[in-house]
Amino acid sequence: MLETNSLIRINEHLVALLDRRDSIRENELCRLLRSTAEVNKLEIIEPIGQKNVKLAVAVAVRVELTSNQQKILLGQVLARGRSNEIKQYVMRLFCCRFGVRRFFRGLEEYSDIYPKSVKLAAYYACSSKSFSKNRKEIFRRFLN
Repeated sequence: MLETNSLIRINEHLVALLDRRDSIRENELCRLLRSTAEVNKLEIIEPIGQKNVKLAVAVAVRVELTSNQQKILLGQVLARGRSNEIKQYVMRLFCCRFGVRRFFRGLEEYSDIYPKSVKLAAYYACSSKSFSKNRKEIFRRFLN
C-alpha cells in the first residue's frame, strides 16, 4: 500500500480537485501518483472517474499508465458503458497513448462481452483526429 504520508496528501488533493479543479493541485497529484506503485494508480483513478470524468482522464494521461494498466482501464470503462466516459477516455487517452494495434486488440477482446460499449468506443475512435484515415478503417469493423 502507499506510504501514509503520500496517501494523506493524495486524498487532500483529490478532495480539493473534486470540489474545484486547480492546475497546481492537479500537477501535484500527478507528481505523487507517478511515484506510486503501478497497482495503486488505477485504484486511485477509478474513484475520481465516478465524480469527475474529465479530471480522471486528465490524471490518467499524465501519470504514465503502462499498456497493461490501460487495457485494464479500457475494460473497466467498457463495463460501465457510460457514453460520456467512453468518449472522454477514447478521445483523450486511448487514441493518443495506447497505440492503434493495442487499442484494436483490446476492443476485439471485449467485443463479445460489451458489444454496445465497444461500438461506442469504435465510433469515437473513428471520429478522432489522432488516427489517419487508414487507421480509422480498422475500427469501422466494430460499427457494422
